[in-house]
Parts: sequence; C-alpha cells; structure tokens
Amino acid sequence: MPHYTHASISTELSDKQLEGYLLGRIQDHAELTRVETHLEGCPECANRIQLMTFSIVALIGAVRREIDN
Repeated sequence: MPHYTHASISTELSDKQLEGYLLGRIQDHAELTRVETHLEGCPECANRIQLMTFSIVALIGAVRREIDN
C-alpha cells in the first residue's frame, strides 16, 4: 500500500464521492479505482469514510429500535 501525505494527493474526496462509494453507487470503474486508491493513501479521507460508516450503522440501529417498539 503506497503512503502519501494529504498534500501529495491531487484533491480531497467530496462527501458526495464518499457517500457514493459507501452506497455502491459509483459505476465508472476508473472513478471507483481512483476513490479506492485515494482512500488507501489518505488517512484524512479514510477517517471521514469511517465516521460516515459509523453514522450509517447508528442510524440503521435507531430505525430498527423504532420499528421494534
């Protein structure tokens, strides 16, 4: 896995790109590869996607609890 500093990567991923990646909405293979490569080398964006994942899991849990009540 290559190591990059954030400054060496052309641009930070947008929330929309991260959301699309998490939800499997990126259909273009080149874009998917770019996002994955960026996430491998950018701790900041990897942290952001992890926080988004935690938020999604928490939201699903809240919805499930609400349905069960």
